[in-house]
Amino acid sequence: MPAGLFIVSYVMVEISRTCDIDGVMALAREMPDYFTQKGLKQMREDCADSVLLAAREEGVLVGFAVLEQRGDIVELAWLGVKSRWRRRGIGTALVQAVLKQITQAKTCTVRTLAEESDYAPYAGTRAFFLRAGFVPVGTSRPSDWDDPCLTLSQPIGVH
Repeated sequence: MPAGLFIVSYVMVEISRTCDIDGVMALAREMPDYFTQKGLKQMREDCADSVLLAAREEGVLVGFAVLEQRGDIVELAWLGVKSRWRRRGIGTALVQAVLKQITQAKTCTVRTLAEESDYAPYAGTRAFFLRAGFVPVGTSRPSDWDDPCLTLSQPIGVH
């Protein structure tokens, strides 16, 4: 996946293996409803060897995505948008940027809390990914998760 900058909608998205990891982590810490301390620790580890996308509005970091390549599947491992910037197309711009960057994979997956977890903030997260064209492929309880996990998928080239 190439590094670079480009505009999706009105948001500048930076793609890099070295973009502002500390800024991404600081932004994630501002979203405790979505990222637990355990999740933040895992995110920091994942950022070290993943592709990062940073969304900026007028130079200010307002969102991020973290991608992990696993063979012919790319997982959108982490996605976050600062609360006051939500519902402005930034999450959609990040997902579009993710899908445009994937050239060596057949599928993009994302995992989120399953409906059974009964945690209200993630109802919006699931709805967002469904609107973005991802389809549910199943639920599981991975050993590294505290709650049931819903895996969603989108074939590459559908966007």
